Amino acid sequence: MLKLLLIAAPILLNYSSNLKSSAIKRKDTPIHNRTWQFKAQYFASHDRAGTDVDTIRGNGNDYLYFDDNGKAYSHFKGILDTTEYKLIGKDSISFGDTPFLIIRRDDDQIELYQNEEETNGDYNRVHYIISEI
Repeated sequence: MLKLLLIAAPILLNYSSNLKSSAIKRKDTPIHNRTWQFKAQYFASHDRAGTDVDTIRGNGNDYLYFDDNGKAYSHFKGILDTTEYKLIGKDSISFGDTPFLIIRRDDDQIELYQNEEETNGDYNRVHYIISEI
C-alpha cells in the first residue's frame, strides 16, 4: 500500500513554498532508526481538464519507521507494508525510483515532497507530513 501511495498518488499543497523550512541535515536529524507518525498526505494532479486535489489525514495508529538497512515499515489505514528506501545526499530520499525532497517543518516534523512537471504544464505533486513519535 505504501508503494502505491508513494508512487501512484500525486499531491499538491501550494503553501509548501511559503514554509520557513530547510533541508534536513542527516547528521543533525537522521530519519533512519526513528518512528514517524503520518499526519497528512496531500495529492494534486493537474492537466488540461483541471486540477484534482485530495487530502488524507493520518490517525494516531499510522506510522512510518526507517531502519538502517534501507527498509521502511509502515502502518497506514490498518495495512502493514514494507518498502525499500535510499537516502540521497542530505536532503532527499528515494522509494524505488521515486525521489522526495526532505523538508524540515519544525523541530519534530518533516515533509516529504515530490513534484513532477511536464513540459505542457501538467503536474503531479505529493506531500507527506510526518512527525517524530
